[in-house]
Amino acid sequence: LKRRQSAEETVKFYREGHSIDQIMHMRQLARSTIFAHLTEAIQNGEDLDLTLLVAPDKQIAIRAIIAEVGSERLMPIKEKLPEHFTYEEIRLVAAYYRRS
Repeated sequence: LKRRQSAEETVKFYREGHSIDQIMHMRQLARSTIFAHLTEAIQNGEDLDLTLLVAPDKQIAIRAIIAEVGSERLMPIKEKLPEHFTYEEIRLVAAYYRRS
């Protein structure tokens, strides 16, 4: 229960417009934890606007690769994308993709 409450608090701050860095500072949590909370929320049906985290053109590119190789494993997706795409970005887009 505590983990879910923590994730809900992260989502609340994100919805209020706080940046990842601001949320990290306010919550005293690691960047990876904040992204894990947001990914989990998306997988659980939350509709979060990803445009602050993943540029629309990157979302399109990631979705195209996911359509080709699937969303189960991130490494095959990452290997087909340019180097500047991060696992965090891929993970967030994949969470939406798995839902639909």
